[in-house]
Amino acid sequence: MPPIQESPIYQFQFYFDYGSGGCLWPSNEAAKLQFGAGPADAGIFDHQGNCIQAAALLLPAEILQEIIRLDNEYRNSFDPDYPADTSMWDEAEWTTFHAQARALHQAISDILGSQYSIIYAV
Repeated sequence: MPPIQESPIYQFQFYFDYGSGGCLWPSNEAAKLQFGAGPADAGIFDHQGNCIQAAALLLPAEILQEIIRLDNEYRNSFDPDYPADTSMWDEAEWTTFHAQARALHQAISDILGSQYSIIYAV
């Protein structure tokens, strides 16, 4: 008899949102109850840069650094004077960003394992 395949318990959408500081957004009820509504991989900081609430989903430091780097890159794709305007990036910059985001998505999926479903939505 083949082994029983377990369904993921927690489901997240993987995408960057302007200035959110994270990329893992709970998308099923179990994930929302466990990790809250905002990006589960982002802490909350005060104006002096002090962490006042740690991220609900803990990840290795090198993954968190890459999340922060890509979040900043994504923010730089927008006009700082009018973020609602179209992107300032050309196709090559978007291609590079998507390749880096896909690599990060895969790394996070590998680390979290089968109880987590991370849906790429960039």
